[in-house]
Amino acid sequence: MSKIKVSELFYSIQGEGRFMGVPSVFLRTFGCNFTCDGFGMPRGEKSDERDIIAQHADQYTDYKSLPLVTTGCDSYASWDVRFKHLSPVVSINGIVDAILRMLPHGKWASEHLVITGGEPLLGWQRAYPDLLSHPDMVNLQELTFETNGTQKLESKFSEYLKTHWGKRWDKLTFSVSPKLSVSGETWDDAMEVCHSKNMVTISIDRCVFKKPAKEGSLLKIYGKLIKIGNTSATFNVEVRSYNVFKEEEAIILTTSITFVRIDDEGGPIPISEQVKRIFNSK
Repeated sequence: MSKIKVSELFYSIQGEGRFMGVPSVFLRTFGCNFTCDGFGMPRGEKSDERDIIAQHADQYTDYKSLPLVTTGCDSYASWDVRFKHLSPVVSINGIVDAILRMLPHGKWASEHLVITGGEPLLGWQRAYPDLLSHPDMVNLQELTFETNGTQKLESKFSEYLKTHWGKRWDKLTFSVSPKLSVSGETWDDAMEVCHSKNMVTISIDRCVFKKPAKEGSLLKIYGKLIKIGNTSATFNVEVRSYNVFKEEEAIILTTSITFVRIDDEGGPIPISEQVKRIFNSK
């Protein structure tokens, strides 16, 4: 049975995004490929709050006792190795048992599972099929991974998602939070797949409005990369209206958008060969 190094596991109300206001279980895994020391700091400067706290890391015995920071990463203890003693390695059975104890009905009902970090796709993808396939997890209906978008899905995990979640993709969310320059991370690292900080719209194909969006609906935008040229990339775009009260979804608009990669002077430059290889391999 797989194990996961767990920084936090708690029950709360989701405070942002598509599931704002929904009772949720948060599973925070240990480990991240970024530090994000630039948050809240003047451009070019990095926070030292985490380092100051780490000088006395051995004095803290649990996650809740850690001081909050006003700059840098607010979940620093979920990846900084100086605090790794606060994140135990827990078996899948242990994680599931803990989840069931915190669920109001002792089982999954209408609650939502959020797997976050750190970066939850960095080192634990092999364990997630065991977790999600556990007999006491079968009634889970909504699943979100909160990710910085730099980690490619491993083949086995990708196949698991296609097999077990493929008929209900609308219940699976990847909440991607790219780390912009204010995080203190470099563009080359934070935008690892794109390898470009400047992609601008060069053309939009005709927009087909199929249905109106009504008040109270949530708009969901889906994009699929369909073509990569020398300097440009074209996406098919579909906008769906989701009624959060009736849990109904309908396509309201379709179009295609072409972006071109440019340099700092605004001139077109070639798409990276790595991006082309990734696209052509699919």
